[in-house]
Amino acid sequence: QGINAEYGGEFASFYITAFDNEGNEKKVGGDLFDVSVTGPTGNVDVQVSDLNNGRYFVKYLPSKAGKYGIGVTLDGHHIVGSPLSLLCTNSSIKFRFEGSGLKTGVCDAPINFFIKVENEEGKPINLGSYAFEVKITGPDNAEVKGRVMGANGSYVVEFTPKKLGYYLVDIFLFGSSIMQGRPIKTHVQN
Repeated sequence: QGINAEYGGEFASFYITAFDNEGNEKKVGGDLFDVSVTGPTGNVDVQVSDLNNGRYFVKYLPSKAGKYGIGVTLDGHHIVGSPLSLLCTNSSIKFRFEGSGLKTGVCDAPINFFIKVENEEGKPINLGSYAFEVKITGPDNAEVKGRVMGANGSYVVEFTPKKLGYYLVDIFLFGSSIMQGRPIKTHVQN
């Protein structure tokens, strides 16, 4: 599934949801997932708990701030979304979203809004725009190309819609969604 906020010195966790060959969620456990986590100091101990309902709880302890890699395999093959990278910080990262593009936009014209990345004290965190990815789904579930630009804790998300309707914008930091299952919904009008 996904990984929530990461904190240096505290346990981090996520869930794996198993699916059968037809794409249905499994309702029983028993799969042998292999999870590896590597960080700035090397391999990290990982605990995988089979919840016996098709879900698996994964827990690990990042030892210091930095970039971490997570790999999840089943029968020697990476699952969807694996491997991924994420950033572990000594303090929590806060994301603030600003701009008119969060709610509305005009067809065939660039829509944009800002992401402000700050620490607990409200100071900007420079992650580099390369750390972000944006996934935009338009009317009829069409994927729309978007980009993230900026630095020094202030980033601009921009896309140009070609159809009227609602667009869902999900933003990823080092491969993990920062939207916590609540994408931005922008209404595009004439």
